[in-house]
Amino acid sequence: MILQRPFRKRYTLTAGLDYEDIDDPHYWKAEYRHDGGRHCLACGF
Repeated sequence: MILQRPFRKRYTLTAGLDYEDIDDPHYWKAEYRHDGGRHCLACGF
């Protein structure tokens, strides 16, 4: 799922949750991945 707006803050990472700052206008700004990328929540610019 890709959100239209950027994340407002960084959230505490728990087991199985990863954060990455993609910052690529061809894709998206940042993402949170769960379970090795099985689920992904990304945000636009």
